[in-house]
Amino acid sequence: MSIYLPSFILSIILTATTISIYGALLPLQFLPLIVLICALSFSVLIFTDRHRLFGSLLMTVFIVLSLGLIRFLASAGMQTSDVFFWQWVLTSGDEVEYNVFFIIALLAGAGVFFSITVYYFDVVLYRISFLTLICLMPCILYAKVMADIENFYLVLIAGGALLMHIIRARLKKSYLTRNSYSLKELLKIPSGSFRFIVPAMFFIFFVLLFCALFPKKEEARFYDRFEDVFLGGDTTSALSNDYSSLAEYSGNADNYDGTGNRRMYTLYGDAYSYLKRQNFDYYDFKNDRWYFDKTAVALTRDPYEWKTGHEALQLNRLLEAIKTAGLSEPEFIKKYSMEKVNALSFIEDPMRSLFIRSENFGAVYYLSAPRSVQIIPGASQAPFGVTRSGVFLLKNGLHPYEHTYRLYFYDQASGLSNWLKTGAADLSYKESLMMLKELTDILTRKSLEKNDSEQKTYVELISTADAFLNEENEAARYLAETSDNTSRISKRIKDLSLSVTKDCRGDYEKAHALVQYFHNGEFTYDLSFIPEDKSPEYFLFESKTGSCSDFATAFVLMARSAGLTVRYAEGYLPEITSRENYYTISEKDSHAFPEVFLPNTGWIVFEPTVGGNAAQTDTGSSKLLDIITSLRIDFRFAFIIGLFAAALILILAFMYIFIPLVTEGFFRICLYFYSPEKCSVKAYLRLRKKTGCLSLTPRELKERFSSLNVDISYTADIYEQLTYARNITFDVRELKYRIIREYSKAAAVRHL
Repeated sequence: MSIYLPSFILSIILTATTISIYGALLPLQFLPLIVLICALSFSVLIFTDRHRLFGSLLMTVFIVLSLGLIRFLASAGMQTSDVFFWQWVLTSGDEVEYNVFFIIALLAGAGVFFSITVYYFDVVLYRISFLTLICLMPCILYAKVMADIENFYLVLIAGGALLMHIIRARLKKSYLTRNSYSLKELLKIPSGSFRFIVPAMFFIFFVLLFCALFPKKEEARFYDRFEDVFLGGDTTSALSNDYSSLAEYSGNADNYDGTGNRRMYTLYGDAYSYLKRQNFDYYDFKNDRWYFDKTAVALTRDPYEWKTGHEALQLNRLLEAIKTAGLSEPEFIKKYSMEKVNALSFIEDPMRSLFIRSENFGAVYYLSAPRSVQIIPGASQAPFGVTRSGVFLLKNGLHPYEHTYRLYFYDQASGLSNWLKTGAADLSYKESLMMLKELTDILTRKSLEKNDSEQKTYVELISTADAFLNEENEAARYLAETSDNTSRISKRIKDLSLSVTKDCRGDYEKAHALVQYFHNGEFTYDLSFIPEDKSPEYFLFESKTGSCSDFATAFVLMARSAGLTVRYAEGYLPEITSRENYYTISEKDSHAFPEVFLPNTGWIVFEPTVGGNAAQTDTGSSKLLDIITSLRIDFRFAFIIGLFAAALILILAFMYIFIPLVTEGFFRICLYFYSPEKCSVKAYLRLRKKTGCLSLTPRELKERFSSLNVDISYTADIYEQLTYARNITFDVRELKYRIIREYSKAAAVRHL
């Protein structure tokens, strides 16, 4: 059994190291189970090796049962924590610090995997390169989750692997020569161990390459610390207090200096959306800036009530409500010209979510999307409320530094285009209010005719109609409250707005026409431009050049002049990265944008800024960008890998070219300081080694070099005399010079 012991011990070490990622004390707590799984695996492997036919069947059954057990444990863990097993694995257990089902599942998988692979490449087919790669697997997992590996485990892995290689080499030599070795002999390091240096360097390279190309869970720890060190990121420098609280007045990007690379937020999720810090309600015509309604901000709403009302604002449920009402009363569809809407079979309007993490700063607000439904804070349970414009505000103080919270919202980019093309938003406010009230009445009457099981569906549809009706009433109140401010808009801007929207039917067409007006080629986006006059009139009629705040301000004023309900928002447009479902927000991603309320739809972002990345209805994304992001390759990390590969090539070239030259020169210098006898022996042995055949006699070596027109007779004869005659004296000076001359000529021969 001693032949299996090194592999068995190494399998236990590798399994324990893997488990240590998910808890420092786990290897000790589960050590008996680790030993049991590895022992069971080795028992099956030994039986398979001795009984090939029945062993193969047993091995197949063993692997199937192991996979079934792992799947069962993973499913049980998901039910207790609502987290996917591989999500837990690739985040080093951060999302669920202790889940015994996940731990045992990983332990079983790692134990069986390492037992099979180590046994095969050690006992069955000894391959030092594959064994070295297997030993690096826990290190690869550590690198994937960006966790800190303990030096203790590194020493265990390196020591266990080295001991196994040494013992295996000695046992093999003992078997071939039928000689017995003592423990001291078995532990003696074989000659030529430096041969493992180059393979080890290649293995390190492939570990890093594996980490770069293999899809990495976005929530993996310490990725941003890695980015800070290697990719020029910045997540630790201080931010001004302006980023921690609501701004009294809107900002302006005219003075942007191009240095805003400080990372503010990291986002993980399945959606790309505009995110806002706050909304501004009124325009200060005297100072050309926006300010918000402090009374409305002070009267925040309860988050649970907000969630209850706004999660029902799903377009697909409103479509189902309209179709259900149309089946009962077809005149309802004709009355409000909803034929195209009724013809739709389905509207894609799923709820999306984003994990948002602030990078080393606290704030009184949470980032939110235009159609936000809910915010779930992380560790912080501080009370917060929601303003009527959907801004989530903490009531006491700031949220913690590096705080992670989850945002749920409806993504306006999914099925909104089809919805709007049917004319669903073309009703006036009065018509829309009448339609929603009548829709509620129809569904309520029909629900009374249904049984209990059918009534549940009607209750959901009624709640959706009520939610859209409440949203419609809220938008109408907002329009009335801002009407005085709207009346102060200059006649010149109002006339321009009416001329742009004169042929439009509904609010959507008006908003879309205004966007197209800014994108007609006459306007220019330029952060460095400093206008003589900061008024909207100067931007619209004179310079036609400005920042996102200029575009958004002009759009809001023109939209209000055209009768639209619209508000000004400041926030961020996240940066799309090469990692799928991973976004970043820096100061340079600050953005101003308008939110327009559309009947039967809700608040929607329209993008007037030239070059803006509109996440709205009828804009398509770049196919090239879609292809690149679908590859799920971390290109920035791959760039680092390329630099590492170039450095590795240079190192190998140095080792291959320059180190032999240096060692050769050093050897020739040493020949001058040796005694005559030692000089002769050293020169002869080195020449014989260069031929690659250590069994050549002095005479055979001399003949080998003679065939290459190189004379080493003096060196070979002296070595032969020293070996067989002994006690011979020579002329020291003449001997050294002649041997060195012969050696220099022989060493210069390329092909021996």
